[in-house]
Amino acid sequence: MASSAIVVLKGRGGTFRLGKSEIEVFRGGLSKRVPLAALTGHQRSGRSVVLTTATETYEVQGGNDASVTAFTEALERAMRRVEHDPAATTTSTTQPRKPLPLAAKVALGAGVAVLLLVWWAGLEGGLIISAGLGVLCGLATAAIFGLHAVWRWLLRDLWVLRQRGVTVAGEITGYRRSSSDQTKHARLRFVTATGRSMDVESAAFVFLRRRPGPADITYDPKNPKLAKGGPAIGHLLGGLFAAVCCLALLSLATTGLVIMVLTGLGLYR
Repeated sequence: MASSAIVVLKGRGGTFRLGKSEIEVFRGGLSKRVPLAALTGHQRSGRSVVLTTATETYEVQGGNDASVTAFTEALERAMRRVEHDPAATTTSTTQPRKPLPLAAKVALGAGVAVLLLVWWAGLEGGLIISAGLGVLCGLATAAIFGLHAVWRWLLRDLWVLRQRGVTVAGEITGYRRSSSDQTKHARLRFVTATGRSMDVESAAFVFLRRRPGPADITYDPKNPKLAKGGPAIGHLLGGLFAAVCCLALLSLATTGLVIMVLTGLGLYR
């Protein structure tokens, strides 16, 4: 019976489960079967046991000396019965657990916050404060996502072109109007400095179009499809205005949150 005993070492870093010819390694929701013949080394350092294969290293820090000693002694006895086999491979028996989605984390945090507020201020007061915090947090979240969208769709391309853009002679061949007919995107034709012919749509929109014809075209040498023809004042001003609006909303929401917290602590009346 002693020869077939399964010795388990649990602790920080995971779990080692030693069988007759393999070790099961449980770590971070992932279970692996490591044949003893695949081990290239094993050592004990204090309460830590380190196992190595040709491609991976596993380490578990046991909870006490007795458990570590029992495991290492059983491992030494098992290793005497096997020979190293370079062809032995580790197999995964379970898939890693998927991390909790961000939305679920936010919902969980919000639920805990509501319960704490109800406990602290009573049912009615807690629900009122929770509703206020929910509205302010929603405004702050909308402002943050708005800033990201402004950067992604309005300002990033202009920043890239300003930082590393190359300007060449080209021409504006026409315009594509937006669905609302308020803005227009120029169609550009040019040859890059490396001799590549391009026919693309401007990354920047304009409110007033200029007559098609020769124009200086600025493009991104890393991505020549990203280009603009001439100044993009309207595009830039539109992006800056949207960014200022998002910042104002974020400032308003942040101020409201600070006031609510200070009021709750009795520091603001």
